[in-house]
Amino acid sequence: MKSAIVVAVSLSALSLPGAALAQVKASRSAAQVVCELTGDCAAESADSGIELPKEAAFSFTRPGTVKAATAPARQAQPVAARPAAPTRVASVARPARGAAAAAAVAAPARPASPQGIDMRITFGLGSAEMTPQGRAEAEAFAKALQLPALASRKFVVEGHTDASGDRDANVRLSQARAESVANFLKAQGIAEDRLIAKGFGPDKPLPGRSAAAAANRRVQFVPAS
Repeated sequence: MKSAIVVAVSLSALSLPGAALAQVKASRSAAQVVCELTGDCAAESADSGIELPKEAAFSFTRPGTVKAATAPARQAQPVAARPAAPTRVASVARPARGAAAAAAVAAPARPASPQGIDMRITFGLGSAEMTPQGRAEAEAFAKALQLPALASRKFVVEGHTDASGDRDANVRLSQARAESVANFLKAQGIAEDRLIAKGFGPDKPLPGRSAAAAANRRVQFVPAS
């Protein structure tokens, strides 16, 4: 009975419509990837999806104006002359609005990450096949590689594992995962000579983490020297 239930669940997962998978979003946009890798964050705010409020429309017609026009005219009363208003020396410039304001505000520079970037690409357990979330992350990186700031850069696709299990098996798995990601990027239009796939197994744990920590199971993109 348990086997039948497992098979049924697996078949239902395979029959998910493409629209459901299309809803998976990467944790970073292409502009955010560029920002982290180069420190150039000018495009990040433009890619944030925040829309500035549009200029409000003003009407100079006030309620009651029509009635006032039909009322009998009153006899004009003499008005005492008022002193002329002092001439203003300088006027305060109003801030620009809309897209012009967004372009005028310079994004703060951030330090680049020479250690590369972990796109948090996930895989099936013990597998080199990316999950839908993993493919979304890899696709965001592919788009970043096509932007002008990274268009001429080369990267090492590093595969890493934790220290649990057999070391040689972990090295082979990390190499297979790195190649899986590199092949996916090539299919997205990234030139083969811009990518180097290399598996390190458990040999390069994250700083401050034990070698057995689950966070070490990752694929990292490091600028090639």
